[in-house]
Amino acid sequence: MNRIKNFLYDTNDIIVVVLILVCAAFVIATRVDAILLYPERVIAAGDGVSGQVRSLPETIPEPELPVSDTIVEDDESEDGELTDDEQTVDEQAENPDEPLNYSLYISYGQSMNEIADNVVKLGFFESRQEFLQFIDQKNASQKVQSGEFIIPAHSTKDEVIRIITSN
Repeated sequence: MNRIKNFLYDTNDIIVVVLILVCAAFVIATRVDAILLYPERVIAAGDGVSGQVRSLPETIPEPELPVSDTIVEDDESEDGELTDDEQTVDEQAENPDEPLNYSLYISYGQSMNEIADNVVKLGFFESRQEFLQFIDQKNASQKVQSGEFIIPAHSTKDEVIRIITSN
């Protein structure tokens, strides 16, 4: 009787581990297709591949503008022309298809040339070379982060660099 009791106690832990491994193997084997198709679903849902640049929908709420202490009585400047802020609002009204923000995805290990090409596609820089020179001037080429970044459509070059190098 002691032999059977010792055998059960000694092998009980081994049996439990084997059962857990069998269950885990069964779950993985039945779901391997879904696991392997996941990257394709992400790409299909995002309309692109790693590093793809795409516009965000215009459903993103606009940030509140700071309240100014100065009172503007006239919508036009002294010479009768619209100010820069008013021109921007008018341009947005005329071009409703123009996005307010852009989404830039930088994947881990992506080359600076690929990142530069994507930033040029957004229209923030004229060429890849201009982006690379600008980021080198700012000593920020080693600080570029991976991830998805939201860049306002009217950002300056400095703001773009600050956004993609932030944590």
